[in-house]
Amino acid sequence: MLRCVVTEYAYVDSKITKAPFFSSKLTLGKDGIETVHAVGKINASEEKALEALVPELVSSAAKGVEFVKKNY
Repeated sequence: MLRCVVTEYAYVDSKITKAPFFSSKLTLGKDGIETVHAVGKINASEEKALEALVPELVSSAAKGVEFVKKNY
């Protein structure tokens, strides 16, 4: 049986950072997301930048969730 696997990037529910959603590399299969991949190897400067932006991601995600709760 041929197995079709697609690798794509998307903003998804995630446990990679403290943010509830994060743009990540995904492995997609016939039933949807099979794997949400870790960030991967990053240098100290990139790690510092990632840590600095997580609070903004948390805030933005909270605003988005609140918007959906109020409007849908």
